[in-house]
Amino acid sequence: MKAYIKRVVPQPFIVGLKVAFRYVRHISDGSFFKWVNLKNTMLETDFPSQLIEKQEIKQGVLFENKRHNIQLTASKISGIVIPLGAIFSFWHLVGNPSQRNGYRKSRMIRNGEVDFEIGGGICQVSSIVYLAALRAGLTVLERHNHSVDIYQEHERIAPLGADATVVYGTKDFQFMNNSDGDIQLIFNVLEKEITLTILSKTPIKERFLHFGRQELGSQRIVKTIIERQGKKEVLSVSVYKVQK
Repeated sequence: MKAYIKRVVPQPFIVGLKVAFRYVRHISDGSFFKWVNLKNTMLETDFPSQLIEKQEIKQGVLFENKRHNIQLTASKISGIVIPLGAIFSFWHLVGNPSQRNGYRKSRMIRNGEVDFEIGGGICQVSSIVYLAALRAGLTVLERHNHSVDIYQEHERIAPLGADATVVYGTKDFQFMNNSDGDIQLIFNVLEKEITLTILSKTPIKERFLHFGRQELGSQRIVKTIIERQGKKEVLSVSVYKVQK
C-alpha cells in the first residue's frame, strides 16, 4: 500500500502532509509555542562565555555543492538567540531544503544507501549543533542517528554516535535551552571547515563525553556517556548497520 501511495501521490504533497502533522502535534503538546524564530531575534554582543566546536568539511564528489548547502543552512541559524526555556527546532528555522530554496544536489544517506539528492550534506550542520549541545549540557528533545555507518576510522570528522540526521517532514533535531541563561549560536563556514560557537550570558557547564562502541553482528552500537560525581550516565544509544 505504501509503495502504491508513493507512485500515485506527488512527493511534495506527502512531505507537506508530514510537516503539517508535525506542526499539529507540537501545537497540541505546547512545544511549538516555545520554538525560537530567527526573525524574532537579533545579534547580541553581551555573551561572555563560549563553547566552540570545529569540524572539517570533507572533500568528495560534488564538494562545492555540499559546502554551498552547508553555508546556506548555517546562515539560516547563525545569530539565533535562544532564551532560557526556549526550544531550537532545526526544520522550523531552516525550512524545506529544496532546489527552489537554493539547495543543490550532493551526497546523502537515504534508506540505508548512499545517494545524491538536493540538500545533501546539511546533516553536518545538524550534527555539529547536536554535539555542541551535548557538550554544553543542553537537553536534547529529538535526535536521530544515521542508519548506516559508511566511514572508516580515518575518514571521521566526529566520533561515531555524535551525528544527528535530519529529514524534512520526518526527522527533526530539537533541543531545549535548560542552561542558566540565554544562549546564541554563531556559525563560521570556511572553505574546508565549519565552526559553531555557543555563546552564553552565564558560564557554560561543559560536559565531557565518551562514546562507547560495541560490535554486534552486522550492527554497531554506540552509547553516549557522561560521568557525574563518579557515576556514568548514558545519554543516548545509537544503532548503525555496518557498511561492508
